[in-house]
Amino acid sequence: MGRFSEVFLGAQEQEEVFAPAPVAESVEVSAPVVEITELSAPEAVAEEKEVFNPNARDGDGDGLVQEGTIYERPVEKKIKKL
Repeated sequence: MGRFSEVFLGAQEQEEVFAPAPVAESVEVSAPVVEITELSAPEAVAEEKEVFNPNARDGDGDGLVQEGTIYERPVEKKIKKL
């Protein structure tokens, strides 16, 4: 054997193996409790339906119409015909 093998094998022979410490008291483990809660929308929100309004106006002047709906869009600039 070479010098490396002798050193390596010699280190393995000197290695101590430790056993886990004994446990004085037992610990009881249980599964977590999961509560399922059904959520419902408030009446006012559940009854509200979004409707597309092709003639919507920009009431606050921010450049958007039907804000907060799926139909939110920038204001269309209309060109007056001469």
